[in-house]
Amino acid sequence: MIDFGFNNMKLVRVQALCFEENINSERVMQKVGMSYEGTMTKRFLLKVNTKT
Repeated sequence: MIDFGFNNMKLVRVQALCFEENINSERVMQKVGMSYEGTMTKRFLLKVNTKT
């Protein structure tokens, strides 16, 4: 899928996230060629009122 994205869809970047404690997911990402870039320390969820 990653190769398809780069070669056929002309993507320049593919991102993936996992929880720090999920070592198995981290290993899967490494096996497909992804590399660790950093830890997100501040994340937020924005609730949007969809009622008009």
